[in-house]
Amino acid sequence: MHPIVTPDGKPACQTPGLAAYWVAKDDFPKFNEGFATLLGYTQSDANSNVLQAPKVPAFNGQFANIQDVTQRAFITDVISTPSEPGYQPIITVLSEGQTIQTFSLLSWDCRTATTDVFSELSKIVKVNQTAFAGVNLQRPRLEKIDLSAQNLVWPVDGMLVVILGGIERQVEGQYEKGIIPPGQIGTPVLSKLPYLNRLVKTTAIHRDTTSLLGIMTVKMGEETQQQARRGNDIVR
Repeated sequence: MHPIVTPDGKPACQTPGLAAYWVAKDDFPKFNEGFATLLGYTQSDANSNVLQAPKVPAFNGQFANIQDVTQRAFITDVISTPSEPGYQPIITVLSEGQTIQTFSLLSWDCRTATTDVFSELSKIVKVNQTAFAGVNLQRPRLEKIDLSAQNLVWPVDGMLVVILGGIERQVEGQYEKGIIPPGQIGTPVLSKLPYLNRLVKTTAIHRDTTSLLGIMTVKMGEETQQQARRGNDIVR
């Protein structure tokens, strides 16, 4: 793979966690073979989750958008009801997941393409809970990671490869567990009794660190490449 650089020789991607390369057409089989090997290794790892996005076609100068998001509802507040005593919960819906957008534009001589890439990773990392008026209020914390790169110039007979990596996300959770008295094996009976369970339970904070890795490719269709070749003949 050839790194994409600016005219002064510096890496075109200045955003930490992003790297951009282009692959020559003759090297496509070698790249696909290496990617298949990496994918097979990752899928065999029980600690890894693999997402393969579909191919999305886009015309010259048109945005391409890929989304893999999940919506979660939380009771974040309450409002009093004038018609009858009590409170009505207010529900807030948050989306977490990944969004990728790309925009590519051919040069006037149809020899190169310029691509902009934007990616947003969002995750609900913690949910605090408080009780008010008999309603369990939730305070979710949504963490977002934005990655973007502009003006990635690459030849149309090749392929653009953008690698997302070196990013870690920490998710924090809280859980309760029973305290087992000395000499007792298994879950204590008292931990299952109302009120008394508070005396034999302890709260623990549990943190998980997740490493993120993504590979996105942009390639011109055969018809576009034929137009580019005809454009090159005209320029010559």
